[in-house]
Amino acid sequence: MPILWRYLLSQYIKVFFLSIFSFIAVLLVTRLDEIAQFASLGAANHFIWLFALYQIPYILPISVPISCLISAILLMQKLSRTHELTALRAAGLSMRSITAPILIAGATFGVANFYLISELSTTAHRYAKQLEIELRSINPLVLLQNKQLLRLRGAYVDIQGQSHPGTYAEDIFFAVHNKNDQRLNLFVAKNLVSRGEDLFAKNVSIISSIKTADSQTADHLMIENIADTQTPIADFSQIMKKNGWRLNDDHLNLRLLIVRIESYKEQLANAENTAMGVEDIASIQKHLRQSYTELVRRFSVAFAVFAFTLLGCSYGVGISRHRKNNGVFVVVALAAMYLSAFFIAKQVTSHFFLASTLLLLPHVIIMFAAIRNLIRIKRGIE
Repeated sequence: MPILWRYLLSQYIKVFFLSIFSFIAVLLVTRLDEIAQFASLGAANHFIWLFALYQIPYILPISVPISCLISAILLMQKLSRTHELTALRAAGLSMRSITAPILIAGATFGVANFYLISELSTTAHRYAKQLEIELRSINPLVLLQNKQLLRLRGAYVDIQGQSHPGTYAEDIFFAVHNKNDQRLNLFVAKNLVSRGEDLFAKNVSIISSIKTADSQTADHLMIENIADTQTPIADFSQIMKKNGWRLNDDHLNLRLLIVRIESYKEQLANAENTAMGVEDIASIQKHLRQSYTELVRRFSVAFAVFAFTLLGCSYGVGISRHRKNNGVFVVVALAAMYLSAFFIAKQVTSHFFLASTLLLLPHVIIMFAAIRNLIRIKRGIE
């Protein structure tokens, strides 16, 4: 490897890893809400650290392009301020030769970022979700503390007394939907305490209904009062436990995502033979568009590493006698444009054309602006 390449790459990679570590620390703060919510479920300390560790691969893919941008622009600014860039060009080296090692490194990081977002990030996200769901299913008192989750599962809870997540609760009113007879069951308890694998309750009242054969006749109510009772936690958890949880597209690695896409396409092809309803076909088409959007999103994030590196190489160069910050403003505007489009695309995944445009069009604009600026620099135009 030429000495020039070693020098440029060492400076580029040094700032890159420094930026990566900084962004991990900053972006972890944005995930503190989820980590704190997980900790409130009564998890042990090692599970909390494991859950926090799973967040790192999930936030890294968006950190890598920004780190490459910062590394490239700082390196080119340093070469310009110290007149090393002028010396290199006076020695006969073109801008293409000078930026080649940086762009090759950016392309390499782009391939690594695609593997990161398609394999490591999806696996970490899936494990984190699985860990959270398993913890919720272990302790029913944790479920009772999460009113939002209970509403999503068709239940209502009101704890009027003192409570501690995963340990005890007082004066509990709990209404749950019985899917067998399409009625509501009411559970009232003065005290609930979790000890080991059992759940202890005092002054319990249960009101349930028995569906009659005649729909015109009022339902029969069954009321049961219990002074003290003890039941295994696993049995109580079955009341609100689902049969499973849906794997979203961002939980699947590339191979499984492609398998899901092929499965949706096969279902659409067999829709006429199976006499599938219009709503079912529309639902499959929606999921297929979302899967395609997820595939485009991963390629977009991977290519952003190279595009941002080229952007930093282009606008980090200064050929004027007087230091100007116009290039920095352009870089910030273009990077903000891509990030804004990226997060908007995540909200419209069911609209494949719109989401793909938001994910790919900023790359075209960034590449055009960067190459145009390099051509102007080559010609000596500020």
